[in-house]
Order: sequence, then structure tokens, then C-alpha cells
Amino acid sequence: MDFLFLPLLISLPFMKKEVAGKTVLVPSPQNHMQAGPVPPDSSESDIRAEIYRTIILRYQNFIEESESKSISELKELVKPHDKTVLEVKISILDAFHPYVYDDSFLMAAQAAMTHLSTIRTVPLPLNFWLSFEDMERIKAADSIDRAVYLCSILRSLDNDNARVYIAENKKPYVLFEFKGQAYLIEVETGKSTLSPSAEAALKTITDTKLIYSFNDKLYEDLSEQQ
Repeated sequence: MDFLFLPLLISLPFMKKEVAGKTVLVPSPQNHMQAGPVPPDSSESDIRAEIYRTIILRYQNFIEESESKSISELKELVKPHDKTVLEVKISILDAFHPYVYDDSFLMAAQAAMTHLSTIRTVPLPLNFWLSFEDMERIKAADSIDRAVYLCSILRSLDNDNARVYIAENKKPYVLFEFKGQAYLIEVETGKSTLSPSAEAALKTITDTKLIYSFNDKLYEDLSEQQ
């Protein structure tokens, strides 16, 4: 079955850092937002946006420190039992009478991607994790948030091996296995690769190194394996 995977934009990977005796994941160094003068003919909405930008700039370091995730907290981002995820699951399963995993999962996974297409990809100017409810309300999120959301939906559809992969060149991937085959989704381009195993699928990534993967059950450091 062919998948029409929608392209997502690049998001930032994370580096490990020791904070208060525990390992946390923090965003890689990046340029901060640049604030410039507001044109005199700016609309009220433009001025309001500039005020919000100024607030974010002033508290950016505090926000990003608060949003740093330990390894155990990173796993908690994938939430197959989240209220919003379950609502999406129910809407997908409405098309199946009944939903039988072995027969229906690939079509359900395609439906999950179709649902995800309603959420625009918007790179965030700082490290900030949106909840799934926020994503549905705003109808926008960055690429890693979307990858985490997709993984959560796939897990809720009874696939127990879907996980998010983050590469050294900042590309996020989602991989899942089904009926002896592995599906690797390159979320930046929308390309999907079908392989006989997860190991074979990951070997098709030749332009970068994977640095870690995770879902709600596990976190795996891949930086020393390649």
C-alpha cells in the first residue's frame, strides 16, 4: 500500500547536558530572534505582535530552561492515551466496522497522516513543546511536535513499535513495523521507505547520523552506534 506522506519542516535536535545531577536534553545553539524598529505605519495587530516578540525575547532563556526535557520526560511526550489523541483515534476508527489491526492498520495510518495535514508546519522561534490540544486548537506546530503527535496516534492504533528518530542534521523521522516490514517516514520531505526490517530501513539514511530515538516506552542513544 502506498503512503502519501506530507512534508514537514526541520526542527532542532537536542544536546545532552548535566543539570542538577541529571541528564537533560536542551536545544542546540541557535540564533535568537532579531528585533527591529517598528514602522510608523504599522497596524495594531503588527504592534501587538511586536510586543509579544519583545516579551518572548526577554524571557527566552527562562522559557527554554523550563522546556528542557530529561530522558524520562522525553519519553512522556509520546502519549497514546492522551485525550486529544484518543479523539483522533475514534474519528479514524469510525471508518472501520470493525477495526481489525492486522487488516486495517495501514489504512488507519494513512488516515492519521491525512488528519495531520490539517495542522500547518510552523517552526517555533525557541524551544517550546506544544501539547496535542494546543496543536489542534492552533492548527499549527513545528516538525518535531508533529512527529511526536503522529507517533502517538500510531501507538494509539495498537502499533507497539512506532517511534520518533532525530538525526544529527536536524531531520526528524518516524518508523514503525507491520507484518514483517518496516516503514520509515522522513518527515522533512514526506518520503517513505519500505524495508524488510527496521535495521534495513535505518540503513537507508546515508546523508546523516541518527542521534537518538524514543517513544512512550523507551529512549535509545544512537550516537555511538553509527
